[in-house]
Amino acid sequence: MKGRFAGVLALALLLSACGSREALRPSMAVDLQSIVVGQTLALRIEPGERRLLRSEVANDGAGIIQHGTATAQNLHSSVSGVGNSGAGGGSALGVAIGMALVAGMTQTSVQDARQTEADQRVAPLQSALDARPRHDWFGEHFAAALTKAGKQVSDAAVLTLVVAPQGVLSRDSRSLKLVSEIELMQGRQSIYRGRIETQGDALACSACLDQWAADDASAYLQALDANVRETVRVLLLDWQTGHFAGQLGDERTLRYQIGDSRYVERGRLWQGSRDSGALFLTLRDWIKSVPTGIEP
Repeated sequence: MKGRFAGVLALALLLSACGSREALRPSMAVDLQSIVVGQTLALRIEPGERRLLRSEVANDGAGIIQHGTATAQNLHSSVSGVGNSGAGGGSALGVAIGMALVAGMTQTSVQDARQTEADQRVAPLQSALDARPRHDWFGEHFAAALTKAGKQVSDAAVLTLVVAPQGVLSRDSRSLKLVSEIELMQGRQSIYRGRIETQGDALACSACLDQWAADDASAYLQALDANVRETVRVLLLDWQTGHFAGQLGDERTLRYQIGDSRYVERGRLWQGSRDSGALFLTLRDWIKSVPTGIEP
């Protein structure tokens, strides 16, 4: 009985690990700035579905727990009488597997379903973006932003900048953010990894999706380009300062509002942040740039 429960627990932990998604961990070579100064960069944009547009999804833990609890109860009922293990063995199996599903697989399935529902909400804007093919939009705009910032881009470069970007429209449809996971490669060696999130200003609008989608989504793409340029600015600043070494305040609660959305999170504020905006590191060392000041 003891060995059977240990096996079930191991299975539960395995299922949980398979269902979870590993978060990016920032890293930087100690002499990164000396490596990149004056160097040309090759640029590679990671392929991905709907990189130009996704809709923001609310993190609703209640729905995940409800779905996972129902799954665990169903599993408990189905296995409680299996074999000669008795009610105790069936209960242990149902609870263990149910816990695994709540911890990993259930969370993923609920998030995926809500992402699909959220994306359907912005379908008119997606249609406007699809009206004119833009297969290499991010490649063109990141290359232009790097060149304007003084970094030359060439396919023949030794250093390769790998970017996985994602445009995300807020739930109130008033503001756009760009989330980019970035890696710098020297040959086959990774010498930098980081995650940068830049948040744009909120529109003053009533029919916001119509405003974003007008003229083949020109307003949306202009806002996205502004986020690309801010991402490049923050990336180069990250390299120059050694991940803001000695330039960050103490960890504290940061409060700010963009459009109808209010945000509260823990982080360390960069001491050089502008009066009109703020830049800070989250508890995961991810970098966020917002167009508004942090409330006292």
